[in-house]
Amino acid sequence: MQNFTTDYLFVDTETSGLPTDMSYPVLGDAEHWPRTVQVAWERYTLQGELRESCSHVIKPGEYEISEDAVTVHGITTERANKEGEPLEDALAFL
Repeated sequence: MQNFTTDYLFVDTETSGLPTDMSYPVLGDAEHWPRTVQVAWERYTLQGELRESCSHVIKPGEYEISEDAVTVHGITTERANKEGEPLEDALAFL
């Protein structure tokens, strides 16, 4: 296993929208919280050299991506269903 403790890792996510009510618990009330639509990361050396870059669109399954969110990131429910992959697969790098 390589030691990457001297690298910088930048992570970006896009979601299906905003929370509907932040008083709901995160666990157990998923319908009130946004879902992950896209996850991407880039890893750089201390000198700024790009080592790795990856981006994954997530297959939504049982939720819709809001029109407001589509306006921000451009990923529609239809596109995510067509091009996306399960969240578990996208996060397999962990």
